[in-house]
Amino acid sequence: MYNPTTKRFENESFQDSPYQVRSFIGCGHILHRQNFLSLGGYSEQLVHQGEEMDIAARGFQKGLYCYHFPTLKIHHTASEVGRNWHRMDYYGARNNILWNDWFVPSSIKGIKQMRTSVSRSALACKVRRAGQFQGMLDGFKSISNYKKKRESMDMTTYKHWNRLPVR
Repeated sequence: MYNPTTKRFENESFQDSPYQVRSFIGCGHILHRQNFLSLGGYSEQLVHQGEEMDIAARGFQKGLYCYHFPTLKIHHTASEVGRNWHRMDYYGARNNILWNDWFVPSSIKGIKQMRTSVSRSALACKVRRAGQFQGMLDGFKSISNYKKKRESMDMTTYKHWNRLPVR
C-alpha cells in the first residue's frame, strides 16, 4: 500500500511477482467474498484489531491462501492524527494473546505466549503506553471465555504458516 500523505510505501514487496503471505492488511485488500463468508467472516470478539490474521489462519487451515501482489498499488491515506493509541495497543495485545491460544499448537503455546508477553512488554516500555499491559492481562483473563474459538494448527501446518512472509 502506498500512503500519499506520507509519500511512502507502507508494505514494500520482497519480490516482483505475486507471492503467498501469512495474512493481509485490512486497510487494503481484495478478497473472495464467498470464501470470506464461508469462513464466518471476521470474529466479533476481536473488536476491529487483528481480525485479518484470525480469518487468514482459519482460511489457511482450509486450504485458502493470501497473496501479495507487488504491482497492485493501493492508496492508503491514513494519518497519525486522531488515532486512538490506547485502543490500538490494548486490542492489539489482547487479540495477540487470544490468537496464540486459538491457533498455536498446544505443545508450544506456553513458549509462544511468553515470547509475545516479553515483546509486547518491551514495546509498552519503549512507547510508554499502558495499553499493551492492560490488553495482555485481559487477553489471558478472556482465554476461558473463548475456548470454543480454538482451531489449533498441528505442528506441520504451524511451521508452514510461520515460514511464510508477513507481507
